[in-house]
Amino acid sequence: MASLDGAREPTSNAHLLDSSFVPRPGCHEFRFNEVDDLALLFRLHRVAVEHYGMSKAATLWSKQALAERRNAEERSVVQHQVASWRFKQSEDGIFSPTLPGAFLMAWLAVFPLAHIRRALRSKKRQQLYEKLPAAA
Repeated sequence: MASLDGAREPTSNAHLLDSSFVPRPGCHEFRFNEVDDLALLFRLHRVAVEHYGMSKAATLWSKQALAERRNAEERSVVQHQVASWRFKQSEDGIFSPTLPGAFLMAWLAVFPLAHIRRALRSKKRQQLYEKLPAAA
């Protein structure tokens, strides 16, 4: 999802399962499960925005506009998965994994691929921590 400040780096501290979806071009997702301090989480988000050269313009959204944007983002994510052959859409609009998509998603969730993906994400997060300016 796009963040409220216009960046396409969703940053959270949610303890979620890793996504097996194909990342969309220009979208980076960061999860800092260990961070409980909202100010630190926001600083890490700003470092990610600067590191990936994303927009820094602040945008305030009405509830309706935010809901419409979220729905458009969700449709975009699913359409990207269809375009990458991981999902297919039935005639009645239901999305389901293709055989290759199910195979990939299953293998990305188990050893050793899950551990490799986790290590790569950890390295990416560590690079952002290193760029974090010292607290004033």
